Formats: sequence, structure tokens, C-alpha cells
Amino acid sequence: MTDQPELDFERLAGQGPDVSKFQVETMIAALRGKGWQTSKELGARKESDKRILRAIAEESEGQIISGQKGYKLTSEATVNEIAETAWLKSQGKKMIHRWIAIQRVAHPILAGARS
Repeated sequence: MTDQPELDFERLAGQGPDVSKFQVETMIAALRGKGWQTSKELGARKESDKRILRAIAEESEGQIISGQKGYKLTSEATVNEIAETAWLKSQGKKMIHRWIAIQRVAHPILAGARS
């Protein structure tokens, strides 16, 4: 038996992760003082569990960083570890460019649907 907080991975099928403040607080507690924790170490057993962890990190308002090593509290990260999160900015730019390209291709289709 461990005193590590248990993260709740239950959700209705077909729904995206709906993250509560409690889940964010629980994950922060699970990370506190532990350094990098993998999704498996945090209790994720399925891909859907990992998706929920990613959603919790996104909802943490910057308190949780993630990367190849797993998850860590920003307040406990080194300057270099924080700098390594630059991939998020790069990924965001790529996603925005992809969305713009889709809108350009779809514009004639969408304009025709409005006629």
C-alpha cells in the first residue's frame, strides 16, 4: 500500500477527457517531490488513461510540464527542463498552420454549402 494519491481515470465512453480541479490537485500531489513520473508510474494503464493525464497537465495552468521523461511539477523543474518545453510552442504553430491550410481547402466547399 502506498500513500501516493490515486488519479481517477473513469469517464464515459466517447467523451473527451473532462478534467476537474480535483484531478489537477491530485496529480500535483502525486508529482510533488517525486521528480519525473511516467504515465505508468502515475497509474495509467490504457491509452485513454494517458490521454486523461495529458488533459490534466493542460488544465494545470502551467503547474505541470511534460516531455519524453513523463510529467513533473514546473516549480520543481530545472531551467533546462523548462526550456525543453519549447516543443509545445512549435507543435502549436504547426497545428495552427494545418488548421489554416484546411480552411483554405475547405473554403469553396463551405461557401457552396451556404448557397
